[in-house]
Amino acid sequence: MPSAVTIIGAKHLPEEPVFVIPNRVDDVALRVLEETLGGSGKIAWLVEDALRPDAKLLSHVNRDGSQGILFSVSDRNRAALLNRINAMRAAGRHVVLLPGRPVQPPACVTDVSLRVLQYLLEEYKGQVLPVYVGMYHGAEQTAVITSEAPYDRMIVSVLSSFIPGEAAAERLMAAWSVAAAELVCSELGEGDETLGSAILRGLTEHPRAVIVDGVNEQGMSYRQLLTLAAPLARRLHKHTLLRRMGIILPPGRLSIIANVACMLAGITPVNIDYNCTARMFRIVVQQAALIRFISSSSFMQKLPDFPWPPSRDMLLIEELLAVSGISFQFIKEYLVSRLGRRRLAAWMDTPVVNPQEEALIAFSLPEEGMEIRGVRFSHSAVLSGYRLAASRLELQPGQRVLSSLPYHYRAGLLFGLVYPLLCGQDIITYPEPYAAKRICDLAHRYHPTITALEPRQIPGILEHVQGDDLAGMKHLLVTGRVPVALAQRAYRDHKICMCECYMPTECAMPVACSLAPLQQLDGVQKPTLSCGAPGTAGLVMPGVAVKVTDHRTPDVPLGVGEKGLLWVKGVALFSGFVGDENSCKVNTPDNRWVCTGDIGSVRADGLLVVGGPRERYSYIDETLVSHAEVEDILTAILPTQNDSNEPQIAVVGIPAAGEYEEQLVLLSKLHHVVGPHDVITLRYAIVNARYPSYYAPQRIVALRTIPVLPGGKIDYDMCRRLALMAPGYRR
Repeated sequence: MPSAVTIIGAKHLPEEPVFVIPNRVDDVALRVLEETLGGSGKIAWLVEDALRPDAKLLSHVNRDGSQGILFSVSDRNRAALLNRINAMRAAGRHVVLLPGRPVQPPACVTDVSLRVLQYLLEEYKGQVLPVYVGMYHGAEQTAVITSEAPYDRMIVSVLSSFIPGEAAAERLMAAWSVAAAELVCSELGEGDETLGSAILRGLTEHPRAVIVDGVNEQGMSYRQLLTLAAPLARRLHKHTLLRRMGIILPPGRLSIIANVACMLAGITPVNIDYNCTARMFRIVVQQAALIRFISSSSFMQKLPDFPWPPSRDMLLIEELLAVSGISFQFIKEYLVSRLGRRRLAAWMDTPVVNPQEEALIAFSLPEEGMEIRGVRFSHSAVLSGYRLAASRLELQPGQRVLSSLPYHYRAGLLFGLVYPLLCGQDIITYPEPYAAKRICDLAHRYHPTITALEPRQIPGILEHVQGDDLAGMKHLLVTGRVPVALAQRAYRDHKICMCECYMPTECAMPVACSLAPLQQLDGVQKPTLSCGAPGTAGLVMPGVAVKVTDHRTPDVPLGVGEKGLLWVKGVALFSGFVGDENSCKVNTPDNRWVCTGDIGSVRADGLLVVGGPRERYSYIDETLVSHAEVEDILTAILPTQNDSNEPQIAVVGIPAAGEYEEQLVLLSKLHHVVGPHDVITLRYAIVNARYPSYYAPQRIVALRTIPVLPGGKIDYDMCRRLALMAPGYRR
């Protein structure tokens, strides 16, 4: 039994009986609905035959005098069901859908499938009243939202009624999703904990959790981490006035100490890509206004070509950690063992800050958009993102995390460092993300439960994985699009379920994530809701709402399966762009939608499909055309070299004559000279391959090399500039 039950939105209850559809019902919600709607004598329960509620609920509603309607979505006589619903309403009873519980991922927004809603609402003409039942955990450092008992608090939100029309089922699903996001914002918005205090809590509550350096397999407990990071946090105050610190280190012991010390000191860590160019580094430094940087002398020697700042601005972590044996023993025995968290925070001189102030800064990678931009995440956003991710991924103390992505990747920083420290998970680090053989060896030795990888790591992993190297991996998260054929091969050959997740720049957690196929419980066959499929980013995460709008007129929402701009809403959103004061002047999280700049769609089964940035699409013949899809088609048509490590073609879109129209341009290393008929020949080849003619590039630009970024991906920004500057371009 929850400690508190709150009912909101009672003003939306109509005076006349209506068709009530809650997202889920348990015994507590059942009694609340009965009381709110006037008692059991005013209700007729509607139950789907294939997904009946449990025996406890059925025994409650099968009391003397109760009314019920049993139906099946496989019954073609839908008109008879609708007549019975209307008859019950005419008799003065609210008709309430009583959903059962399907097999589905944790913390899903509803127990009602889209198929059931479409069956009920497609031809129904009466008034529908949506109800959202939210179940929440109140304790900090745990998952915040759940979909079944036990839970600490329940909120029953009566939403605005509506008359079904076109896409009524989808509208109802969207209303539940938005209600879930707004209620989570209000639940988490009341907290006063900061990232530093939460990290301190995690270190002190799980002192025996360990961090293993995958290079030499030396271990360091959380207690030892605190004994090193706490005095460093105390010393860092005198080195920076702007409360920001650049960190230029690969994943490992020193990088973790530096990041944790900054968080404990209330300083914003800014992890910098150590493969970036001088221009990119200059942009990062200017945007974040960085004046001090932490690195190590050994790492600086390994990267002599990196545009290192002047020595006066560099802090070497080896020197900062130089402590005599007596002092070290004092810190270990006195500070960690005897001081409580509050006194230890006071000793470190940790400032008192508002949870809405800046906690982390992450710079988007160049391949994620047109330019490098730093995004600011508040303490509240980061901690909320952790608790929401834990609600779906079921992060638990004692699990192990394999951390190979550098911390300038948001997924590497959050899943490889912040989330494990908050949860008390063991961390196995390795500084080379593409050393696939070593990563597989570490996975075989330590059996991690979760890891975050980027798509370019996957081919190497599949090449070197053997036997049960990844047998214990519950969540192998891939932070980007995984080719369907590659995902299928991974499962067929190695039984590896690669879980694609969508983590836009503006969010401190994944917006959507696939999960491994769910198992039936106790051998009982029950309906199973989809939790992922190759080519999709999976289900939307708890506490996040997603909508799709027309890419030309963003205020026009699109229906199921239609491609458009993706928008997100939730408490884990960014606070604004670094150096852009206007972007920081935003409404509260529960009142704002943020455009991700990506093109995507939502399937009928609720799975999110993400196609990539808007810049990688062109509007041609009233259709959004994916540049990546055109590249795949041309790769199959043109005589490309499969063994080449360098890109040979790139497709970009540039403005055409129309207001919204664009034209496709092929930049090709395969064409040494572009003949007058090459474009026409290519068009015929595409049409003969049974693709639409608008997939054909209007121009071909011959290049000796295709521009690439430091990480190895194609530099589409430069490709677009070359296409605009090439002779013959006319708008």
